[in-house]
Amino acid sequence: MSKRTPPLDDDTLERRTLEALSRAAPPVAPPGGLRERVLARVREEARTAPRDLVTLRAGEGTWVALGPGLEARELSADPLAGTRSLLVRLAPGAEIPTHDHPVSEECLVLEGELTIGTLELRAGDYHLAPAGVSHARITTRTGALAYLRGGFPRLERG
Repeated sequence: MSKRTPPLDDDTLERRTLEALSRAAPPVAPPGGLRERVLARVREEARTAPRDLVTLRAGEGTWVALGPGLEARELSADPLAGTRSLLVRLAPGAEIPTHDHPVSEECLVLEGELTIGTLELRAGDYHLAPAGVSHARITTRTGALAYLRGGFPRLERG
């Protein structure tokens, strides 16, 4: 009576195949100077890559207190347009008083809810306040995180 061998699992079969192939082919040295050519190309691509791209990771940057329960983190500034992009975090119950907009201000609610007068905004909602327009006080019962782009002064740590 002969013993039957169980089938090989995929990992074992792959490992054995690679071992057999590595024994079948003689080792080949890489062409001379290959390492140097690859490193030179990487250095050249790093040297010529666009320099004006900016990436801020979620944990990077400094949050600046603007008032009770209100803080902001500057993302970018556009001196030509006279605008800044900010993340604004509002704690539950925080508020921003009525204010005018010398330049258009965009708001995208990322988390939570905001109320502007009687208008309620939730995560994913967009709001535009055109230049020259003012709107009512902004409040939040839940707390919120919003992306704002408008004519804000430079954030100063206090």
